[in-house]
Amino acid sequence: MTTQIDPSKVSASAHRPVWGQGGTVQGEPVLLERDPATGTLSARLMFTPGELLAVRRSTGEALELDGMRLEGGNLVVTGRTDLPSLTPEELFPETPSTRAIEKHRDGKRLIHFSEGFYYHQLQLCVDYRTEEPWTGPVPESQPERLARTRQRLTQAEPVSLVVLGDSISEGANASGVTQAPPFQPSYPGLLARRLECATGGSIKLHNYSKGCTRSAWGKEQSDRVIAARPDLLIVGFGMNDASNGVAPAEFQQNIRDLLGSVRAALPTCECIVIAGMTPNPDWHLFLPEVRRDMSERLKALAGEGVAFCDVYSVWTELVRRKGFFSLTGNGANHPNDFGHRIYADCLYALFGLPQ
Repeated sequence: MTTQIDPSKVSASAHRPVWGQGGTVQGEPVLLERDPATGTLSARLMFTPGELLAVRRSTGEALELDGMRLEGGNLVVTGRTDLPSLTPEELFPETPSTRAIEKHRDGKRLIHFSEGFYYHQLQLCVDYRTEEPWTGPVPESQPERLARTRQRLTQAEPVSLVVLGDSISEGANASGVTQAPPFQPSYPGLLARRLECATGGSIKLHNYSKGCTRSAWGKEQSDRVIAARPDLLIVGFGMNDASNGVAPAEFQQNIRDLLGSVRAALPTCECIVIAGMTPNPDWHLFLPEVRRDMSERLKALAGEGVAFCDVYSVWTELVRRKGFFSLTGNGANHPNDFGHRIYADCLYALFGLPQ
């Protein structure tokens, strides 16, 4: 799939990473949890807030702030029945339904789950002021490993970009893919547009990603990648490898073989390997030790012409601060628009270009 990027559909907040928000946070997503006894709604925020500025639906519609207040690190809402919310029992139901997936790590309950733009409609976007700085992980700039691509962009030469990964890289649950306002592109489109804006270069994006795939499938796509003759290849596998019992060493070898085949045929092609998001920590397929091992093994593949993108560490910190349900697009293993922006921001940081 070759994608043309529509600048009007690229959110301005995509260009403000969490580690560079300054004193104002814009468009932070929250899923309000409802206390069934009191009806009070609440959600954790990324930073300790100082002043609430605005709250919008994910479509961009502004909401009145009546009944909304900041309490500690939370947005708290009382006396409102017009806002989407879920109770703890709804987030972890005991009864199977069309919006539940097996299973909670306790082996008894399920996980509230739905594809499309269902979760997108449940989440609100919050603007607020804060004096708290980001103290979490910051992606490492690696321009020396992407020197050819960076040079082509800054000299306004065209760059061919191939993205190969699973459903996350395909664009799962980005509003632009599910055709819901504000129609934000998934992370490959966001990254391409941001690089173009920063350098004046042009990117032809080929996204060969496919849902439900693993690294072994990715390795088999080497001929297809080579045929596109990319200047830059971004590889994003791991979610399904871990969930389906692929050993970290086998996963690493599959990615190594893919990179080796491509770079043997195209010696000037530079590559980025992504250690991506983790799934719902209450899902029985969370498997934190396996996913941490896979991240470290991807990092070990970095070297001349191969950069390592550490979404994993940033995502882990965000889940610690906010919880998973404010960051997910499906409740289990996909990001929402904000999550796709995290991917794009982490990738952009590798190039050492101005923020």
